[in-house]
Amino acid sequence: MKKLALINSYCNTWEKLTILLQNVEKLKELGVDSLVYSPLPLPREVTDKLDYVILTKENPIINWPERGMIHWAKIDSKYKIKLIAPDYGWASAYQYKKLMEFGSTLDYDYYFWFIYDLNIDSGVENILKNPHDKLFFKSDKSPSSKVGGVFASFNKENINKIHPLFSRENYIEICASHIAEYFIEDICAKISGEISDHINSDLINEHSNLSFNKALETHPFKMFFTNEDNLRFVFWDIKKDNIKFTFNVNNKFYDFNLSEQNYIPTTINLSDVKTIGYSYNDEHVNLLPYLKDNSKVLQLIENI
Repeated sequence: MKKLALINSYCNTWEKLTILLQNVEKLKELGVDSLVYSPLPLPREVTDKLDYVILTKENPIINWPERGMIHWAKIDSKYKIKLIAPDYGWASAYQYKKLMEFGSTLDYDYYFWFIYDLNIDSGVENILKNPHDKLFFKSDKSPSSKVGGVFASFNKENINKIHPLFSRENYIEICASHIAEYFIEDICAKISGEISDHINSDLINEHSNLSFNKALETHPFKMFFTNEDNLRFVFWDIKKDNIKFTFNVNNKFYDFNLSEQNYIPTTINLSDVKTIGYSYNDEHVNLLPYLKDNSKVLQLIENI
């Protein structure tokens, strides 16, 4: 029985590459070959360990307003702040599509969807040793979803049924008002797949670097501001009285006392902004990287 892991990856740090290598070595111990898809170059010490590799520049991320991943929080029951990040769901699904298309031409009996940083626990290891024809798994990343996309087991017949179902149009339509994992749920239903009770996890949270607070952690307040239309600030968790806050735009300075005002609207249109930052205790913080033209994450403030 020949088995191939179809490994979905975006390894842009040595930490990620190290985890990928550790998992590939574990797969080898379990008698499973590896096919890795990477939209980034991989070092020779990694590719030498792989059985097959697809290196490409394709990484079709979908951006707002077509689709985005929304994170939000309430501030003082008055304001809702939002981060709208790009939707990486189709980029991940597209990797699986290409992995399945190529993998199905190779001489293997069973295939596994496999995120590069998958936690190979006893439940995963059991399936790698004893594969199923069409078994999907839940993921701790998406507890509201019936299935996730970090691991699954298929025979060649089902791989050939699945990859034609993967299209950008189908993904957008199916996920119009749902999380990205709903696309995998739909695939599971279309091939009458089984669903394991085992919950899989991966080792790196890709969105762990998303933070509502745009102030320095050492400052006695938290701050968020818009990066679309007119500039607006909101502050919370203010730990001192009479905090003097100064923001500057295009070398014009604006002073505020945060004890008196925790919401600062302005008429400054961000399309006109060339430089932007704030000062506290003579320490200057550059906010330019958070502007829309320099960041793929949209920042919004809404009144509740």
